[in-house]
This record gives sequence, structure tokens and C-alpha cells, in this order.
Amino acid sequence: MTELKETADYIGSVADEYIGDTEKTEVKNYQPPKSQFMETVFLVLFDWRFIFFSLLAIILGIAIGIHFVYKMVAEGKLFNAYAMQGISFAGHVFIVNCFIAMFTITFYFYKKSHDGRRGPPGEPGKRGEQGKNEDCDICSLKIKKFTKDDNSVIDTDIVDDVLFKKMNLMKPKKWRERVINKTLGDAKKCVGCKTEKSANVPYITGIIANYDKIITTLQYLYTNTDGKTDVLGDIWGDAKNKTGVKQVKCPANSAIYRMDAVYDHVKGLKGVKIFCKNLETGDVDDPADNYIGEHPLQSSNFKYTSSKCKNINVDDTKLPTFLSGFSAKHSDKSVNSLGFKYCKYFA
Repeated sequence: MTELKETADYIGSVADEYIGDTEKTEVKNYQPPKSQFMETVFLVLFDWRFIFFSLLAIILGIAIGIHFVYKMVAEGKLFNAYAMQGISFAGHVFIVNCFIAMFTITFYFYKKSHDGRRGPPGEPGKRGEQGKNEDCDICSLKIKKFTKDDNSVIDTDIVDDVLFKKMNLMKPKKWRERVINKTLGDAKKCVGCKTEKSANVPYITGIIANYDKIITTLQYLYTNTDGKTDVLGDIWGDAKNKTGVKQVKCPANSAIYRMDAVYDHVKGLKGVKIFCKNLETGDVDDPADNYIGEHPLQSSNFKYTSSKCKNINVDDTKLPTFLSGFSAKHSDKSVNSLGFKYCKYFA
């Protein structure tokens, strides 16, 4: 019986050596200490804003006090005029030095409250002492970790989306739009100006305008259902003034995607310029003569403005977009501003 007990004790001691302690590890959540009241008070007291306004109030109080003292001394006529000028000079120098000290102290606490940039790394230290040799331990439990394979990533997409892509290609295309709400010009100072909108066509191909020191009339060109160029809506502005009518038009199979202008806040538009892109490829295709009136340049003597439609990505394909949603503010003598609500694209 005694031998059996000794054997059991020996097995228990060996098991404890290789298996380890079987007690459960207690996990305690770390609770950061709560900020103390005095710590918060010191943080406020040594904030650069508090110091700045406190010193400013003190200096202003000192300045007011010096002023009253100076006034009392001047009324008492204890000193002559030269002495009073010296006292005044000394008082002003003192106040200036107070402001310099206030700036220096405030700037010190301001820089102290902001962490500076990280400095350069220091020199590497000396190599530490070599550790002791240990025997190979084959009995302790080793924790294995997942390692990343060097093989390339295997495509796990097993869904055949060929039919889905074909269905997308079979969808009927139509003109779609995104809102931009751009304006060329300014009609705020135009007395009696009225706002008019034109028919909602996908794009325009040119403009017809009359220039008589300002743009007095303007009308858009577009491609009708018969595939021919036609005028869009009524004439904006002074329809009777035809002293300098001019037409600018995009090349065949292209439309306006950008329009620049220069204008006077009171008189209205001074010049208009068009930019064109191919309807299918989206390549820039500007006409040789593309502006009416003053040449719209950023270096112009008049106010410069621009409205532009950028390319849009649809199903990983870049599609051109074109100005649309046309409106204008005009009087009976001039065109004061042009509006564009949409950029339209065919998808």
C-alpha cells in the first residue's frame, strides 16, 4: 500500500512538471484611472488660450491704471512738460514690454501643448550579452501559427456570369443624365430679366448669336428626328437686332460638351465659346472657329466662367457627356446668363 501511494505521488509530480498548472487563468479588464478634478483644473489653467486672455486682461488693467496715475500727476502739475513726456514714454515702453512678455509666455505654452515632429533616429546601441544555452525541449506544448503560402491566389469565383454580361449588352440604350446646375453669366443686376427654358433635347451642336458690343440674341442648334440641323426654340434676347449675326457649329457627328463665356455684371454676356466631342468615340473635335463676340479667356478684362461635362465611367467604359437642360435669363436688349441643368450620356 505504501509503495502504491509513493508511485501515485511520483506520477503526480511528473505530470505537474510536463502538463503545468490546470487552474483557469482569470482575465481582468484594465480600467484606466479616471481623471482627477485637480488634474483637469491644471490642464485648463496652463492652456495657452487661458493664459493669453488672462495676461491680456491684466495688461489692459495695468495700462488703464497707469493712464489714471499719469492723468492725476498731470493735473497736480508736480513735474514740468519734459518730465511728463519722459513719464509717458516710460509708461508706453513698459506696456509694450508687457505685450512682448505676454506673447513669449503664451507662445511657450502653445508650443508645449503641441507635439513636435519626430526627430532623426539615434545611434544603435551595443550588442547585448549572449543568452544561456538551453536543452532541446520536446515535451512542452508548442503553439503552431498559420503561415501564408507562396503560391499565387486561386480564383474562387465559380459563378458563370457570361449570361449576365450578355443580358447587360442586350439592354436597350437610352440617354441618361446627371445634374450639374451650371450657369454662365450673371443676371442679378438685370432689371426686368425673364427666365426661359428650351425643349429638353439630349445635346446641341452649335449656336447662333448676334454680337453688338454684347451678345444681344442667342439661339441653339440641334439635330432633329430627321437627322438634320435645326434651331431650338425661340430666339433669346433682342430678336430684331441682326447687325452682327454669327454661327458656330460642331463638326459632323459631334456635340457641345463645354461652353465658356465672358460677361459684364450689368450689361450681360460679352462672348461665348463652344467645345465639341465626338458622339461615339468621345474624342475632342472642336471647330476651327468656335467663339462669338469677345474671346472668352481667363486673362480677359471681363469676368470669365465655364461649364463643362466630364467623361463618366459606365461598366468600366468611359462615355462622353454633353451639356443639356438649357435655360437663359435675358432682357429685350441682351442675353445676361445661360443655364445648364444636366450632363447627358448615351448608355
